[in-house]
Parts: sequence; C-alpha cells; structure tokens
Amino acid sequence: LGIRDEFGDRLGWNRWVHLHDVWRTVNPRDRRDVADKIEAEIVVERHVGRIRHTNHKKGIAVRGRPHDHLGGDIATGQDPDTGIELWRIGGFNPAQFNMNRTISSLLVIGDQVIVGGNRGRPYIAFRAGGRGDVTGKVEMWNNNLGADVPTPASDGKLLYVLNDKGFYNLLDLATGKAIYEGQRIELGSYSSSPLLADGKLYAINEDGTTTVVKAGTEFAVLGVNKLDGYTLASPIAIDDQLFIRTGEALYCIGEKK
Repeated sequence: LGIRDEFGDRLGWNRWVHLHDVWRTVNPRDRRDVADKIEAEIVVERHVGRIRHTNHKKGIAVRGRPHDHLGGDIATGQDPDTGIELWRIGGFNPAQFNMNRTISSLLVIGDQVIVGGNRGRPYIAFRAGGRGDVTGKVEMWNNNLGADVPTPASDGKLLYVLNDKGFYNLLDLATGKAIYEGQRIELGSYSSSPLLADGKLYAINEDGTTTVVKAGTEFAVLGVNKLDGYTLASPIAIDDQLFIRTGEALYCIGEKK
C-alpha cells in the first residue's frame, strides 16, 4: 500500500517527501495555567495539497471544515489552514482529575462529534461548529456508556460501542439512548476498534481471537475465530477481504480466487 506524489512516484508507508509543518498548537486543556507546560502538540503537515494528522494526539482533519481535536479535558475545532482555534467544548473531565487522559479517538459523523472522557465517562455527542466556548450550547446527549480504548463503529444511525473488557453497548446515534447494554463477547482485553462491514461487527481481542456479531438492534454472536499472535491493530475490510495484523503476521481472509 502507498500513495502517489505529484510526480506519480509510488511512496511506501514509511517514506514521506515534500513534507513540512503547516501549523502547531499545544494540546488543549481547560486549565490555561498548565497549557504552556504540556509537551504534546497537534502537528498538521501538508503533503501534495493534502492534510494529515500526526499521532501525537487524536484528531480528524477534513478538507473544507475545521480540524476537530480532543485533548483530554476539552475538544476544539481549529482552522485547517492556520491552526487558529475556532471553538472549544468542555465537560470531559468533570472531576478535574489532573492526570485525566483519553485513548478512544473521537468519531465524526456529518457535523456530529462523539467523544468519550476518561474510560468513556462521560460520553458526549455534540454538534461541531460555532465560535468561542460552546460548552452547554451544542451538546446532543450525554451518558456513561463510552469505551476506554476502542473507537466505536457506526452506520450513521446506530453506534456500536465496544469497551476494553469485551462488552458491547448499542446506542441510538441521534439520542444516545441504549438499545442494548453489556453484551459479552469473547473474554479478553480489547485495544483494537470494532469493524462494521457486510452487516457484521468484527472485534479482535489482544489474544488474537475475533468475535463476529450480527449488526442491528438484536445482539447475536455469529462466530468466534482464533489467530496466533498478540493483536492491537484494528481489522480493515477491502472489497470482500478482511485484513488482520498480529504481532507476527498480516492475514488476508476471504475466498481464494
């Protein structure tokens, strides 16, 4: 896999050319007195007219819209060209815990952003946009049914939340109301995110065991499959093939052609 630069040369995963910083900003915090002391930065780089986000902290950059970024205590929207903060929303660290952190990435569906606080509590959906501090003005729903590590999957109507202990919560995307809660899949720790594809959910625990669950409002386990190897990476689907990377190998699963 790779990308092509403006001259048509094929680039590998680990080689970037003509790369330079567009802007930088410190990791956003509610407490302004400590913001300058935080070493983590958002770094957005431009490559052949495209914007990507480095993995210092989680964020999403989409052409033509603000860059949405989560920093633990707050989420912010930056102008993708200048890095100037357009809006911020708080409420993700209600206990004001000094060591607050988030792992699960924010999820953007249209203009709706779903963000989890520490260990998915609180779990907040809001409408992106506005100017200045929009806390209390744009929230759509708030509950404690988020995940600590895996990022949820969605079909645009339903939100499939897998926590790191192997329990699924299914939420209505528009209202945040639970359709089902605490449905157990294969035992283990889950660091990878669930994949929604072909009417099924694929979730892999750190021991390499994949549980396949039927998508929809009724929970049903369709199968359990074991691979050898420690697994942190999330699965992906390309056409009718499923790709899974363990610590030892990359698997392509599908019908032989």
